[in-house]
Amino acid sequence: MCTIGGGVLIFGDRLDRDRAKRIEEVLRMIIVKGEERGGRDSFGIVALDKNGELNVFKSRDRPSIAVSRMPSIINENTVAVIFNNRAEPTTEYVRAKTEDDIQPMIGEHVVVAHNGTIANDKDLETKFNLTRRSRIDTAILPPPLLERLWMDR
Repeated sequence: MCTIGGGVLIFGDRLDRDRAKRIEEVLRMIIVKGEERGGRDSFGIVALDKNGELNVFKSRDRPSIAVSRMPSIINENTVAVIFNNRAEPTTEYVRAKTEDDIQPMIGEHVVVAHNGTIANDKDLETKFNLTRRSRIDTAILPPPLLERLWMDR
């Protein structure tokens, strides 16, 4: 079972440095505690700043190990953050993982962390003539499917 978490940080114009640091400390604790529930196969986190820039850290290590190596991810300009501790199902085992195999999945306009199975991912890939960067079922969502549907509106 995976662990997904995140939050929106709205504090007026910007966070002060001390508050950003305290929020990150709590977030790191939540990530490590989430490993106890499940999600020991990989870890990824994406923070969005007010200018639309992403701060990304992904690791094939257990979240507790990855977090100890993770640089500061939240700063005074952070407005939202999302993370995923992944428990990889045997049906989606990828021996040599790349960043594209680790959630959150990142598109040009969409970032997704997903807990569950998208059983029709291959059907969606065929129906909409999509190309995804990973065989992980969630990889069908951000870059190919959601952004295709968004752009076709």
